[in-house]
Amino acid sequence: MDWVFGWRHDALTPLFRGLTALGDATFFLVVFTLGYWLLDRLVFLRVSVVLMITALFNSLLKGVFQAPRPDISLRLVDAPGWSFPSAHAMIAGAIWPWLAREGKRGWLWPPAVLIVLGIATSRVYLGVHYPHDVAVGVLIGASMFLGLWWLADPAPDVWTELRWLQKVALVVVPVTSLLWVLPSAGDGDESVAAAGGALIGIVLGADWERRHVRFLPPVGWRKLAVGLVGLTVIFALRASLKALFGEIDLDPAFATALRYAAITLFLAALGPWLFVRFGWCGTEARGEDDASLHLETDGPRELA
Repeated sequence: MDWVFGWRHDALTPLFRGLTALGDATFFLVVFTLGYWLLDRLVFLRVSVVLMITALFNSLLKGVFQAPRPDISLRLVDAPGWSFPSAHAMIAGAIWPWLAREGKRGWLWPPAVLIVLGIATSRVYLGVHYPHDVAVGVLIGASMFLGLWWLADPAPDVWTELRWLQKVALVVVPVTSLLWVLPSAGDGDESVAAAGGALIGIVLGADWERRHVRFLPPVGWRKLAVGLVGLTVIFALRASLKALFGEIDLDPAFATALRYAAITLFLAALGPWLFVRFGWCGTEARGEDDASLHLETDGPRELA
C-alpha cells in the first residue's frame, strides 16, 4: 500500500474522487434513470438489472470473507462495510463493458476499459481497498458480464412463459431470503438491502409498464420536463421514505429494501405512466406479445 500512497498529490486527489464517483449509487441512479426515460428503456433496464445482481453477489461475497478495510487513518473518503472484493471494481467490471457492448460501437471499448481501470485504481488511491480487493473485483465483474450476457439471450422466453405470481416469487423470494441471511455486507453498509429492493422494484415495475403503458422517450422540451420532474420525485422519495421508515422504527435492512423498491417502481412504472398521462411521452403500438416484459437481445441496441 505504501507505494500507492506515494502517488498521492493534491492535484491528483480530485481526479480519483471523480473516478470513484462513477461507481457510486447516486451516479447510477441519475444516469440509468435518465437513460431509461430519455434514451432506450430496454438497454437501461438490462444494465440496471446487471448492476443490481452484481451488487447483490458482491454483498454475498463480502459477507463470506468479512475482510477488514485498510486502517481508517489511510482513507480519504468514507467507506462502510467489508473490503473484499471491491464493490466499485466489481460493478465497474460488469457495467462498463455491458454499456460498450450495448452501444454497438467499437470505439466505446477503450474508454470503457479505461473507466474500469480508473475506478479500480481510485479505490486503492483513496485508501479504502487493498490492490487485491480491486483486482479480484474487476475479474469477477468481467466474468459476470460474460455470463449474464449469455443468459440474457434465453431469459426473455423463460420470463414470458411465467405467470404474474411466478414472476413475483422468482424475484422476491431469493432477494428477501438473502436479506434475511445476510442483512448487511458489514457495519453501516446497506448495499445488499438497496440492491435487493431496487431489483424487485425495477423488474416487476418494468414488467407492468411493458404490459400496460409501453411509453416512448419524450422529444423536444418534454425531455427536460421528464428529467427534472422525474429526478426531483425520485430524490424526494429517497429522502422522505428514509425519514418515514426511521420514524416507525422498521428494521433497517427491510426499510432500505422497501425504500429502493419504491424508488425503482416509480422509475420503471409509475413515472412513465404519469409522463404519458401528462402528454410528455407517447406510447408504442401494441402487438400480440405485449403480455410480458421482453428483454430483446437479438444483437446489441444503439444507445441513441
